[in-house]
Amino acid sequence: MCGVAGVFGIKNALQVTFQMMHAMQYRGEQSAGVVLADKNNEIFYERELDRVTDLARKVGFESLQRERGDDFFAGIGHLRYGTSGDRQSRENAQPLAAHKENWSIYIAHNGDTPFYDQMKQGLLVSGTVFGTTSDTELILKFIGEAKSSDPFSAISQGLSRYRGTYALTMLLQVNGVAYLVAARDPSGNRPLVLGSMNGGYLVASEDTAFEAVGGETLREINPGEMVVVSKGGITSSKIPAGSINGVPPRLYACMFELIYFSFPNSTIFGIPVCEFREELGGIVANRLGHEVKLEHVITNVPDSSNSFADGFAKALEIPLERVIVRRHFGRSFTQDTTVKREYTTRTKHSFAKNKVKDRVVWCLDDSIVRGITSRRVVRALRSMGAKEVRMISASPPIIGPCKKGVDFDNDLIAAKYAVGGEPDIEKIRQDIEADRLYYATIEDLKEALRVLKRNRGAENDFCFGCFENKDPIWNAW
Repeated sequence: MCGVAGVFGIKNALQVTFQMMHAMQYRGEQSAGVVLADKNNEIFYERELDRVTDLARKVGFESLQRERGDDFFAGIGHLRYGTSGDRQSRENAQPLAAHKENWSIYIAHNGDTPFYDQMKQGLLVSGTVFGTTSDTELILKFIGEAKSSDPFSAISQGLSRYRGTYALTMLLQVNGVAYLVAARDPSGNRPLVLGSMNGGYLVASEDTAFEAVGGETLREINPGEMVVVSKGGITSSKIPAGSINGVPPRLYACMFELIYFSFPNSTIFGIPVCEFREELGGIVANRLGHEVKLEHVITNVPDSSNSFADGFAKALEIPLERVIVRRHFGRSFTQDTTVKREYTTRTKHSFAKNKVKDRVVWCLDDSIVRGITSRRVVRALRSMGAKEVRMISASPPIIGPCKKGVDFDNDLIAAKYAVGGEPDIEKIRQDIEADRLYYATIEDLKEALRVLKRNRGAENDFCFGCFENKDPIWNAW
């Protein structure tokens, strides 16, 4: 999971790009980078480890805004949550750049591949030299090897060779003229949205970024589509796609985007995120509600489980109580070490201590990935006198890796206790120290999709691989 942004034809693209990136900071906190083109088609390019605010300090945002702000009319930005390559390497921070004889390309990528080693080895054999350990560089190398002298054809050809997921924003400079390019792989696994503002165009991982700058959503970038934005307007083309394991490509949108990653007021894959989470909460309540009593406390771990908890409590007609308060210290899931995750978990929550004494507490969360947050929450509620602490996860047990854009490679608590492919819920419960533990099921998710999409087959367009420990796209981890 990363965040990408793009701007074209908008006065003060510097400010707009930074604002959009700041609005999506939750999508990646390991590095931030920006590339901007000014009215003289000069390029400004900078990257920094950590957050957008750190990048702003590095570039001297206020003075740059004062001196050149109105000159910038196009740009792209990237927020990194690394899934491939060294996360503390500035060389891996994006956007990445490549230069040809009469054109340059800067690329910001959200996605991943299970074929990194294979594709890189093939390129190394042909004499390709790499400067990073990022899978994104593979895309640049494939574009560079394309036969066509036309940069847009070269991009399309390069993307057709890359085996992986991608939602991309690219800034091109061809013979001194700037273009914004956006592209999405045929599976549509990662979200990408097109918007407009003041006669210009915006691209972002989520449409909530448009709201932050006063822009409007036009539509999603379609799976397998490449959009080119220039001073002449927008053109669209289809990226050539071969079969995957002998099967034509089809949609596999990421289920975890709807459960956790995306901002509640975003619309992802044509589904309002908050509505999906509320619907899911109601479905889980209908299945488990017979165990909840009026005198019990229903609460949740904020913020990404808020809508799920709202739907759960509403279905049972029991008031939701805000026992846990979120301090905005970032997301523990996107931290890259256990020490950082535990620190973030300790600092990001505070508790209303007088609400739970001698009561049974139902605590809802968006997911239980590694168990660090759940264990701390259970211990905190029990220390405040809770009679019982019962946890409910809006996500089914995560038992497999992803390799499509999510860091599910290690430390998965459900995978740790999976026997024969089935997670041992009782052992997970003991590990997080809860009195009872429940999960939403894959069927719960599918039913919510069917309701929101008003389509009995809507679930067939989504990827459930991490819950099933199988990769439905390539059958490869």
